[in-house]
Amino acid sequence: MKPPSQLEIAEALQIDPALVTRYKARGMPVDSIDAARSWKESNVRARVGRYQQAAPPPPEQPALPLPPEPPPSGNKKEDDPYWTFRTQREAAESAIAELKRGELAGALIRVDAVSTAWANAYATLREAILNVPPRLAPQLAAESDPAVIQNQLHAELHKAITALAKAPARLMEVVEETEGTIP
Repeated sequence: MKPPSQLEIAEALQIDPALVTRYKARGMPVDSIDAARSWKESNVRARVGRYQQAAPPPPEQPALPLPPEPPPSGNKKEDDPYWTFRTQREAAESAIAELKRGELAGALIRVDAVSTAWANAYATLREAILNVPPRLAPQLAAESDPAVIQNQLHAELHKAITALAKAPARLMEVVEETEGTIP
């Protein structure tokens, strides 16, 4: 028996003859119409365009009832998903623009800039406090008066804590450095 032509396969599958050539290149068998039909069903996604009607289900399967459609509101823009998504996109863009405006006006600052500045401030404080014992140990070893020892310890710790009190000024420097990096 002679295999069917590509035109016969196209007519049997109800597709354009050019698609038979494309499907053949993708591995569709062309020796029988049944083999081509089963390959197409398992390898080609059915496309239903905006203006096309879906093909009816095969007669051996009963058609499933469609869910009832919501009543139209009478406004075509509200019923079209394009306008819904466009409205959502414009609302998101508006929110982003408002945040950028607040940041440029100085009413908002970036969280990452604040986190960086505070991390640096706490690291500086930690280092200053951890350096007190090695710095003061030789001086305090020679002292026998507890009041002098207390005063020296108090002065060193006061220097470390004063450095932490200058952290807001450093925070403003970091914010000013990152002003040009607003996305």
